[in-house]
Amino acid sequence: MAELRGKTEDTFSLAIVAELDGPLRQFGKRAWELVASAVPNLRKKIADKSPLTAMHYCDRYLRSPLSFLLLNEVLVAGLALVDSANTADVTVETSTLAGNDIQEPKFLHHNWRDSEDRRYVFNSVFKATGSASLVEKFNGELPHARALHLAWKDGTNTTIRLDQGIGYWRSAKGPKAFPFDQSPERQSKFLEELDLSIEASSQSHSTFWYLA
Repeated sequence: MAELRGKTEDTFSLAIVAELDGPLRQFGKRAWELVASAVPNLRKKIADKSPLTAMHYCDRYLRSPLSFLLLNEVLVAGLALVDSANTADVTVETSTLAGNDIQEPKFLHHNWRDSEDRRYVFNSVFKATGSASLVEKFNGELPHARALHLAWKDGTNTTIRLDQGIGYWRSAKGPKAFPFDQSPERQSKFLEELDLSIEASSQSHSTFWYLA
């Protein structure tokens, strides 16, 4: 069961184990419901439909198709809650792919080896967020912490720090194959049609989200 600890009036820590397990396509909805139930200020902004001007997610390790799917679900659901899908600037910042990755990718949670494939799939998968942009930098140029920054039209900001990013979740019935060896168009189509359940990678060790 999630443990919520208020550190200050506006800063919270949320421990998550199995709370977000379930259908992939409702992952974002579950995530925002969990966060909103724990953070009064965010719950009020969502209830008031306070518009967002920007969403920015930074994570060195967005290298797999599964990570793209999970992040997209979170961003799309968040934008929909405040009717900002076509007005907020959405930026995703991650590291360039390592050229020395010798593992032959086979499964949904494996890393791409081709940067162009990853970028094509990003543009396809994230189109529901509006005009999302992918920014790639060298690993050392990015902070270690994974964080989602929300900028609201009223000038306030919300930051959600994810200690393991969205890499904490896996497909629920074992590894799911992914067509890395096919065209990026086919890869994108595969993800658009994919329907699976996800679960925490550990049932005994929590991942933590910190909100301020």
